[in-house]
Amino acid sequence: MVVHGKTTGIGPGQLFACWVSSLASQNDMVAKGRQTRRKRRMPGQLRGHVSLRLHSIQAVHVFCGRRRTGAAAGIPGLYAFVRAIASVGERPNPKGVVFRINVALRDAEVAMSDAEDDAATRIQVVQGLTLDLDRLSRPQIFDLRFRSTHAFRAARLIGRFDRLVTTLMTLNHVGALDRRGFMKRVDIPMRRLRHAFNVACDRGETRTSLPERRPNASLAQRIADDDHAVRIANV
Repeated sequence: MVVHGKTTGIGPGQLFACWVSSLASQNDMVAKGRQTRRKRRMPGQLRGHVSLRLHSIQAVHVFCGRRRTGAAAGIPGLYAFVRAIASVGERPNPKGVVFRINVALRDAEVAMSDAEDDAATRIQVVQGLTLDLDRLSRPQIFDLRFRSTHAFRAARLIGRFDRLVTTLMTLNHVGALDRRGFMKRVDIPMRRLRHAFNVACDRGETRTSLPERRPNASLAQRIADDDHAVRIANV
């Protein structure tokens, strides 16, 4: 091949190959530049962090549950509930299990709402005082790395239960609620929550082990009925 009056040893095929190689390298550089600009525009991976901060011993006990020790039966907590939810598909009639879990969680939400309404009413009675709810000096913080909406639904219920307990403890501290009334108002929501965990874990507990829930009666009315029955029994 003759270039500028001089003969070279590069043939037409080699020259074409060099041109193709140069063009490919240019295309690679353009593609890398586009990828770099695209990465700069992307905001990155979507990440988040969810935790639950508990200020009452009762709520911590509900969250953690209790291991079986000797004659004392174990009580499932939130983590056991999450494991049971994850294995629902391996159990017979999974749709029926999910339905019973939803019913148990709904009952817990109803009991929690009744207790919260009663506590809010009692807070309004305490006039002339600025109340800061009783809290632990070192609250317990739990990371919630769940995939199930049922697990977060149960975690929200535990958070509501924690606030209910601290509110009732504050009322007891200022003399607006006695110890017996405090225990009664804490007991029903706590048992409803644990019942939902038992249903998910297939512990065999039945609804007859829980106090009868009358949808048209408030928590305060049920407690008043219980007190009336106690007075009649003591006469």
